[in-house]
Amino acid sequence: MPSRHSSTRFHEFKEAAVKRSSVRNLAVLGAVVAAAVAVLAFRAGSSADSSDPAPPGSGTTSSDVRQDPGAAEDYWTPERRASAEPAPMPDD
Repeated sequence: MPSRHSSTRFHEFKEAAVKRSSVRNLAVLGAVVAAAVAVLAFRAGSSADSSDPAPPGSGTTSSDVRQDPGAAEDYWTPERRASAEPAPMPDD
């Protein structure tokens, strides 16, 4: 029959193992929550509406233009076409 002393040591060992396991489980849970928050933050940032103009200084511009094609035909009269000059081309 085991002595009372060995039974007490077993229970102490078991309690310490349970505490270590609980700390490990909390650490894993914290890492999972942090990863989930990071993923959600990334998705929220990347799902911004692409039709919004870029912030100033970003080097990118965007605009949504919807015009009637007939309006261009009305604008370019024979006189305007005759006096039109080509747009300057960028230098390489």
